[in-house]
Order: sequence, then C-alpha cells, then structure tokens
Amino acid sequence: MKKTIVTKWSGRYTTNEGVTPPSPDCDQLKEDAMCNRTRTLLTFTTAIVLMGTHQIIAQWDHYGLENRRVNALEFKTWNTTPDPIDPGTLYACTDSGVYRLEVELPATSWEMFGLAGKVVNTITFADRWLVGLNSGTNLIYQQDNATSWSVTGAGFGGGNPTVVNRIDATAPIPNVRRYVVACGGGDLGRSTDYGRTFTGYWGFFGGFNFVKMDSLRPTTVYAGGMSGLWGPLLLKSVDTAKTWELLMEGYGVPSNPANDIAIHPTSPDTVWLAFEHGIAKSVDGGHTW
Repeated sequence: MKKTIVTKWSGRYTTNEGVTPPSPDCDQLKEDAMCNRTRTLLTFTTAIVLMGTHQIIAQWDHYGLENRRVNALEFKTWNTTPDPIDPGTLYACTDSGVYRLEVELPATSWEMFGLAGKVVNTITFADRWLVGLNSGTNLIYQQDNATSWSVTGAGFGGGNPTVVNRIDATAPIPNVRRYVVACGGGDLGRSTDYGRTFTGYWGFFGGFNFVKMDSLRPTTVYAGGMSGLWGPLLLKSVDTAKTWELLMEGYGVPSNPANDIAIHPTSPDTVWLAFEHGIAKSVDGGHTW
C-alpha cells in the first residue's frame, strides 16, 4: 500500500501525490484539532514531571549545605571494619572551601574544614589531604595540620596554572610506591611524593574531566574528558600512570565528551563511561564498547 505523507507549508497541505488546497473550514478544523492534542500532551507531560519531582523529593532527604554549590564529595573512614560508633566522615568541596560532617551527627552539623572563600573542585587523601582549586595562581593545596593549609603540587601543568578538576590517590600498595594522579584542562600529572611535585603530560589537545583509580587493581587508572574534536577522550594506564594507552578519541557523535567512569568493584574489566549524551559499557577494560 502506498503511504501518503502530508506536510503543511505556506498555508497549503502538500502530499507526495500532489498539492491539495483544503477549504478554509477544513484548515481551521485541523489546526484546532492539533492545538487540542498539543494541550492534552502538555498537560499529561506536566503531570508526569510533577509526579516524578514529588517522588524524588519524597525519596531523598536534605543533608545540609543548601546555601553552597557542592562540586564533589569524598567519604573517608579510618576503620578497617565497620564501626557503628565512628562510621566515617563526609567531605564536601564547595564554592567556598571544604566542609566536613561526621556522618553519625545531624545534617546541620557541617563544619568548615579549610580554604574558606576558595572554589574547591576535588579532594583526596594521600598521607595528607590534597585539594584542587578552580582558579588562582596556585591550584593544589595540602593540609599541614588541623587548621593550616599550604601550596603544593609543584610542576603541575608544566608551570602554567590550570584548573584542577580531579585528584585521586591510591591506598598503600604492597611493593609499589604510593602515587597521586591529577587532571585539569589539557594537563594530566603524576606524583610519587604525596602530591608535592608532579610530572606528566601538559598541554594535551583537548581537556580532562576526571581521573579514577581501580580500587581492586590500584596500579590501573583511567583519565578522560574531551578530545580536540569535541568527542570523548579516554586513556588508561596499568603501570601507576607512568605510561598511557589511548582507548577512545572521538567515539560516537561530535560534542559528546566523557564526564566520568565507574569501575565494577569485583570485576574491574567491566566499566561504564558517562558521556554528555548517554552511557557506554565495556567488559574488557575499555578496549571495546
């Protein structure tokens, strides 16, 4: 059966069988019917959105810092086994410093941890707390004691200040020196002295959004972001970030950078890569998707 396609252009209805100028009454009736269907669809869609919003609000509780923009969270426990008396501490990187909360306390108990007034993007622990800032001349700081912070990360960015998007550090590795990886802009750096100095790749044609270490295989680390052609970028190292393998550059549609990666905690060859538009899955450590 031949399919007739109807479109409207310049006040006339055109089909693939020719042009048929309908009567004004017919034209008006079709427009009225279309408007009615549109209003019904919008009403139905609005109802679904409102219902979904209500469900989200009902399932989540506010946990404080409503007056701050929170850029990243880090949970830290010093216990090797679960401890109901001291379950751990939550750290929040915000647009004005780092806050912390002992998770057994009420959500109103957030306190300033340090760097008030500075926009903090990321935090990690490597013998001491390290943070990456969003702007300024010095972009990596270390905590010296409970109240004092100082500039560290010499060499990151090759001497040019670069926004630090993420810092990640391993737990101690048997027979392997503990290392730190940081990224930001087109820079990807490695440190083996707890973040005091960095060496790496500076001025990469593109931009990095994340670094993430494999908790089961801590010598493995991923880094990703946007390639020079606005597509996704993904690199992988299996030797504590000494060398890198390019896994993905420009995969899929243009303007689709990679924003984060999730690594399966017990089957680390399974990873999920989050793009600006969608998610991809790999079961061979990122070589095929």
